[in-house]
Amino acid sequence: MHVSALYNLPSVSRESASELSELRDKANRAITSLKNLDRSESDILSDMLMYSVTQRLDPVTRKAWKLKGGDDARIPTFSELDRFLDSRARALEELHPANVDKQARAQRATSATASGASSISCPLCKASHFLHKCQVFLKKNPSQQLEAVKKANRCVNCLSDKHAVQLCQSKYSCRTCRKRHHSMLHVDSDTSSTKDTFTAKDTPAAENTSVATASIHDAAPITTLFSSAKVSSMPPVLLATAR
Repeated sequence: MHVSALYNLPSVSRESASELSELRDKANRAITSLKNLDRSESDILSDMLMYSVTQRLDPVTRKAWKLKGGDDARIPTFSELDRFLDSRARALEELHPANVDKQARAQRATSATASGASSISCPLCKASHFLHKCQVFLKKNPSQQLEAVKKANRCVNCLSDKHAVQLCQSKYSCRTCRKRHHSMLHVDSDTSSTKDTFTAKDTPAAENTSVATASIHDAAPITTLFSSAKVSSMPPVLLATAR
């Protein structure tokens, strides 16, 4: 009872002489009461440790600890509590072997994996695979991939459909800029120029031929005009003709 009083001392929320005095008085009263029970300072420390630990025990173990004392009026020590907890932990380990728990956890994990795999559905092609494995998704450029992720209401960092990026707990981020988005979705500042370069390179031969033909046709009037201007600017020449 007196030990619990030490753990239930009021907190001082502000700099106050009266609150500090009240805290000191209650602490001293609890210590004095324990000393009146012939408890030394080392005994009081043991009592405080034992109280702190027993308050964190499960109800069954706490009851077993109290029953162990029985009618013994002597206050148990923390060392006795430590030995009790050690022997009880060993007994529980023998009654419930760790491998049984591991097998149960493995079975639950297998069931969860199987049910999870069957419920996987790609938001783009509706097949049974993750978004980052989708060939339709992989063929898109980063900007298009980002648009697809947002349209599917996915987290742009881990591509999950369970949360938004603000609530993402993944420790990973973009490997290029370290920002909170998937590395596949990284868009460089010069993406537009790069895209134009790829577009020009990837233009089919037929399209290139059309462009070249159009360029020739467009250049024809200019050439004709230039030739006309050149002829008109030449000085007149008198030609001798036979009579």
